[in-house]
Amino acid sequence: MRRGIIDAIYWRLHTSFLLNERSETEKYLSLLEDESSNRDDLVLSEIGPIHMGRFRTIRERVRSGSFGRLYGDGIGVPRNPIEFVSEDQSEDEVHRWLDGKDGGSILLACIGASWGSITCSEFVMGEYGRCDILVRDGRTVYPVEIKAAEAPSSVVSQIDRYRLAMELDMCLGLFDKVIPVVVAGDFGPYVRQELSRCDVLMVCHEGKSLRRLA
Repeated sequence: MRRGIIDAIYWRLHTSFLLNERSETEKYLSLLEDESSNRDDLVLSEIGPIHMGRFRTIRERVRSGSFGRLYGDGIGVPRNPIEFVSEDQSEDEVHRWLDGKDGGSILLACIGASWGSITCSEFVMGEYGRCDILVRDGRTVYPVEIKAAEAPSSVVSQIDRYRLAMELDMCLGLFDKVIPVVVAGDFGPYVRQELSRCDVLMVCHEGKSLRRLA
């Protein structure tokens, strides 16, 4: 797949849309449409089928005026470094188990990642926070947030920040898909509803086992 001016403009469009920069998004959408002569086949030839679907979503939302993040509400995008909060002991225990050989294998199987996927613990995402575990499986990455007890409502914006950070890095060409995951002891109705709306995988830890919620 060749990469040229259309590909370059698309990634600027992608970034400005994720950051809710309306004027920049409209500018790059106009530039891309002019460069491609409004031919989707030319755009597809440069950005590929996965991002073609994303481009169509962005274009539709900009044209309809329903501007906002692809998943979250687009409010409160961090501009300054946030403070890392240390984990409590029980959460640290769950983290160590999932970061180990046995728990890690169970986690990969539960979220649908391949055995042998690359995992990184305490992955720092700059101003967007520090992700408990980041899994890379080929062209897909899974940012994983871990909670020892019931997932608090704050986890909705927290995991959305991690997704945003990774999606902004898509322009590096190392991956094409981000699947966020929250592992917790339980999920209340509101949190479950919001995470489901944002297409976040929810996993319950029960002792030394994991159960993925439908």
